[in-house]
Amino acid sequence: MKQLLIFLFVSSVLVSCGKISTSKLSGTWNVTSYEQVYTYTSSNSQFNMSRTIKHDGVKYVVTEKNSDSTFSKTYQIKLDQFEFSKDGSFKRLFNIQNDVSEVIKSEESGIWYFAEKSSKNDIGTHELIHLVITYMKYNKTIGTTTLENYESNYGSQNSPILYKVVSSKGKKMELEVTTESSGNSTKSTTVTHYTLEK
Repeated sequence: MKQLLIFLFVSSVLVSCGKISTSKLSGTWNVTSYEQVYTYTSSNSQFNMSRTIKHDGVKYVVTEKNSDSTFSKTYQIKLDQFEFSKDGSFKRLFNIQNDVSEVIKSEESGIWYFAEKSSKNDIGTHELIHLVITYMKYNKTIGTTTLENYESNYGSQNSPILYKVVSSKGKKMELEVTTESSGNSTKSTTVTHYTLEK
């Protein structure tokens, strides 16, 4: 959750081109389900790992697997929502906790804009939205003990990541994000699917 995929782009005009408009996107969206699958592979070693995060609007379950073991942790969701404004700004608020008083809170804000029409992006079938995180605050505690706490202003250091609007019907929207990175002998892939409702 503290990995924030988002970024800065200055755009004076927001262009809507497909399944969702600026007026429909604007407002508060609660994340009612979320699934993220991360995989890491290395051709030079036997170490491979995967991490799956699932939440159904009530429980947030993190499961990690590597070559030797499996680890799982469950949290209760207190808050998970996006706020989109017509002026091109957005905010993401997130709050989970578990039975041993571990609490994780994060706040992200920045700008959003529609991707320009492009056959490479398959616009016309799926709407594409860029989110750019310019600010982030993260806090992790157990009881009265602070485990992690930081605040960052990213400015123009981040690069945009595409959020694909898989579907948009009434007050429900599905988004999907895929990111990949690779080195000489390693590769990691993250696929995230959101369901949001107003």
